[in-house]
Amino acid sequence: AKNSPPARRDATLLQGARRPDVAIVGKSNLTVFALGTTGANEFYGTPINPIDRHRIPGGSSSGSAVAVANEEADVALGSDTAGSVRVPAACCGILGLKTTFGLVPLKGVFPLSPKYLDTIGPMATNVRNLAKGMELLDPEFSNRYETAKASQPSAKQIKIGRLYVPGTDSKIEQAIDDVLKSCRFRVIRLDDGFRDQWDRAQSNGSIIAVADGWLSDRQYLGKPGVALTTQATILLGELQYNTAYKGALNARRTWRRELRRVFEKVDYIALPTFESLPPHKLL
Repeated sequence: AKNSPPARRDATLLQGARRPDVAIVGKSNLTVFALGTTGANEFYGTPINPIDRHRIPGGSSSGSAVAVANEEADVALGSDTAGSVRVPAACCGILGLKTTFGLVPLKGVFPLSPKYLDTIGPMATNVRNLAKGMELLDPEFSNRYETAKASQPSAKQIKIGRLYVPGTDSKIEQAIDDVLKSCRFRVIRLDDGFRDQWDRAQSNGSIIAVADGWLSDRQYLGKPGVALTTQATILLGELQYNTAYKGALNARRTWRRELRRVFEKVDYIALPTFESLPPHKLL
C-alpha cells in the first residue's frame, strides 16, 4: 500500500464494463501477479471452489470463475497467458475463453507475457453470456458473432480433430466423445505425430510463460508481501530464461506450420482442459 498506490485510470479493455447498462458487482481475488494455475492467494485467501471446497478453484483468475459459478455475476473477466481463464473455468464447471492474441488491448493490464501470450477473456455459465462478455471486450464482436452463426454449416459438415492426451482419465475422454457424437459432428482422430508436436508446443508455451514471468516480476524478488511460493515461481522463470527460453521461441515457426497442416483437414481441435479432476488444495 505504501509503494503501490491505486491505479489512476482503468485499463483500456474496461471501457465496455463502464457502460451505463453494465453493473460492476465486485472485484475478484486471484493468484498473485496472475502467476500460477492453482488460484491460491496466501494473503487474501483462496477463493472456494463451489463444486468441491477441498479442490483448487484453478487460476490464476480464480475469483472470477468462482463468482460466476456462484451466480454472483453473469460475466467475469480474467487474464489468460497459459491457462488462467480456461483452467479456473474448467475447475469450477463454467465456460472460459482465451481470446485471439492481440484482439483485446493490453494497455493498463499488469504484464506477464505481453509480447507473446497475454490475453484477456470472459467467463460465464453459458454461451449467451460468454458472447456478452466478448461484446464488452470487443465492440465489433457482436456483428461478427451473428454473421458467423448465420453462415454456420450443418453439424455433419463440421470436421472436429479429436486429440487424445496420454494419461487423461478415461471418463473425461469418454465425456468429450459422447458430446461430439451427440452433436453429430464429423470426428477425425488426429495422428500421433501431431500429438507429439502438441506436447512439445505445450511445454514450450509453459517455458515462455514462466520465463516472461521472471522478466515482468523480477523486481519483486525479496520484497515484503511477496509470498515465498510466488518468489519461487519467479526464480524458476529465471532458470527457464537462461536455459530454454530461446529454444522455445525458435520452435514457434515449426509449430505454426504444423497447425496449418492440421487445419487444412479439420475445422476445430477438441481435447480436455484437464487430464483429471482438479487436485486438492494445499492451502
